Amino acid sequence: GAEQIPLPGVAVTRVGFGGGGHTQVTVDEVLRPMADGQGTLSAQGADIDVRFDRNAARLRTRGVLRPVRIESAEGLMESGRLTFSSDTRPTGFGFRSGSSQVAMETFVFVDYLGREVSGSGLDLALQVSADNETVDYATHVGLARIQAQGGAPVAANMDLRFEALDAVMLGALLQRVQQGFGLRPFGTELASLVRPGSGLRVSDLEIRAGEGYASLDLQLQLPADNATDRPISNSFD
Repeated sequence: GAEQIPLPGVAVTRVGFGGGGHTQVTVDEVLRPMADGQGTLSAQGADIDVRFDRNAARLRTRGVLRPVRIESAEGLMESGRLTFSSDTRPTGFGFRSGSSQVAMETFVFVDYLGREVSGSGLDLALQVSADNETVDYATHVGLARIQAQGGAPVAANMDLRFEALDAVMLGALLQRVQQGFGLRPFGTELASLVRPGSGLRVSDLEIRAGEGYASLDLQLQLPADNATDRPISNSFD
């Protein structure tokens, strides 16, 4: 199984009279050998703040994980400073709505053969909103640079949005994944989420490599119940 490494640190929780409060977690610097003696783990610590209201319905998190380096016979993994934040609430469908952001300054992966992949400026953002029947899902992915050994550096940027997906089915799928049952074939899963009025939008997709670049803008929209003659539209740049 996966190796478990206890991290030294302190967690302090304060609860107000109304039931809300916040927890502050401080993780110290770590430098220790791996359990099998074949490598080392070093981490410069972390600071995490979690704020919650009564019954822990609304959760707001903010934190920073400072550089981490894992070196073993299998290779090397090194990450730069990572920051994250989120503000979420529960829905009635088994998942949380709200926003989340993650940013990592740099990363390096080297396998046991010495092949290296490195990058910088990783930026991820997620926004989920749900009503009584449907859920909208929007995500942004940005990468200032990724480079494989001997290759040209590549930069990428994309905004992806799913509109009016079936909230009940999405909750059921996420629950099955969390329970370790996995997913059925991709096409089957996707079809179960789509309902009249569902849409897909890919915007500001741009990939740059060397002197060249590629871009795409795509929109697909299923007709709503009261507009069955509306065609599916798409556009490309």
